[in-house]
Amino acid sequence: MSRTRLFTAVVLAAAGLNGLRLPADAKGFELGWTPLEAAVRWKGSSGDGYAAAAYRKHAYLADVSTLHSGAESYSEIWFSTNRTGRWQRTLVAKVHDDPDTGGATLPQIAVVPSSGHAVIVVVHPKTDGSELLAFSDRSGAWKPAPLPPPGEGADAFDKPSAPSLAAAGSEAVLAFNAGSKLSDCSAQGGYLFVARLRDDGSPWSRAKNITADYCSPKGGFAKNPVLALSADGKPFIAYQCAGDPNGSPGAMCLRSGDLGGGGESLVETNTPDWGLAPSLYALSVDERGAPHVAYIMNDNNQLRLMSAFEGKDGWRRTRLATGGSSRSADVLSLPPAIAAGPAGDEAVYVGYAKWPLGGSNSQALYLARESSGAWSKPRNFTRSKSSDAAPVLASSEGLLHLFIERDGQTLLWTHEEPIPVLTAAVSQAAGVVEMKGTLAPASVPENVKACLQELGADHQWSACREQSIETRAKDGRASFEASWPKLDAGSYRLRVEAARNDDHLARAGAWSAFVVR
Repeated sequence: MSRTRLFTAVVLAAAGLNGLRLPADAKGFELGWTPLEAAVRWKGSSGDGYAAAAYRKHAYLADVSTLHSGAESYSEIWFSTNRTGRWQRTLVAKVHDDPDTGGATLPQIAVVPSSGHAVIVVVHPKTDGSELLAFSDRSGAWKPAPLPPPGEGADAFDKPSAPSLAAAGSEAVLAFNAGSKLSDCSAQGGYLFVARLRDDGSPWSRAKNITADYCSPKGGFAKNPVLALSADGKPFIAYQCAGDPNGSPGAMCLRSGDLGGGGESLVETNTPDWGLAPSLYALSVDERGAPHVAYIMNDNNQLRLMSAFEGKDGWRRTRLATGGSSRSADVLSLPPAIAAGPAGDEAVYVGYAKWPLGGSNSQALYLARESSGAWSKPRNFTRSKSSDAAPVLASSEGLLHLFIERDGQTLLWTHEEPIPVLTAAVSQAAGVVEMKGTLAPASVPENVKACLQELGADHQWSACREQSIETRAKDGRASFEASWPKLDAGSYRLRVEAARNDDHLARAGAWSAFVVR
């Protein structure tokens, strides 16, 4: 199967549906994940694809396959879901392919939150270019939802490709790549267009060129968009762009808000030895409306998995993993996945696939979790032989979904982690500092520690002086207390942290500052 791209909640591969139970010793169990009895088996031609999304704790899949009958070729577009409690599979459409063009690819799926209606978009190659085909089950059955023809001026697009689909509120939003028919718009690699579909029976809006500012002497470059929406519907689009003065397409940019042209933010710049790996990135928006990006950079022939978060002071970047060498070109060569945790989790998860150096075909899937600005150590989730598909993460109503390929089948795992609520108070008397508090629910997590920091002469906080704390369970809560009788004079701060293990931080309490005299 060919290497393919990943959007916020999309993984690409060829697919057909069947049931499967995972062995109880699969590594995911060690991390608290539960497998669902679902497997998507390859069907049709390699290089076709499937997409995945989550809605109200259920999974939604769209897949395509190319079938041949004599000299004729057809693309079948399928929809699968477990929303009724068992997996059901429906044929959305069967489309005739032009000769020698190949079948439909790059499916996208999104579920409109206000109604639960699903929308599917695929790229369908044509002899003279390509077209986007859209379908909706709003009427209770799958029917075409055709996009309007291109507009005029800078909005006159040509040969659309690389779609990315998301939904929020009562509408679905589609971003895609395309060239411009306008002679004044001659950008190096193309433009980004956005169209919207309201869940009220109205047709798609006419696609708008959100990079029309490239239609100027400055030019520009925009390719392979990845779209995500905040809970209130604000769009964010990450894409490959030109960052260095020579216009080399090795940087990452982001646009958000009204997308009216302009407002481009540079997430990651590039140099002759540092550039974005094309299509190897994913985007998510947390419950506070802040964007998070996971992406792979080529650092002088070494691949680096990076994470970036846009805060008040600009983009904050973290290196999560390193791969690639002269012995193996496959390490970190698949797109990562990223998802903001379920509501109340206040965390971001990144999943990525990696092959051991030396050319093994055994793919290892890793997961990392960011909370309170700190990343956990990446944990090996599972290992899969002969795997060629990237992972995907999606969250829905307190449940985090993980789609992976394991030994030729795409499996769905779920993880619902109780979010501990911490309360703690710090007091000081007769030279002894005491902290008392409660943790609810009492069952999770297992480890509670205190983190004590002292303010140094350079006005920087010291590293945490950790102290394990025992808890006592009663009435669904766990109480705890700790004391520090002999602290030197100085300024301190103290908080309690709850974790399942040393690599996982479930929740941290607020800092309490005090002075010892």
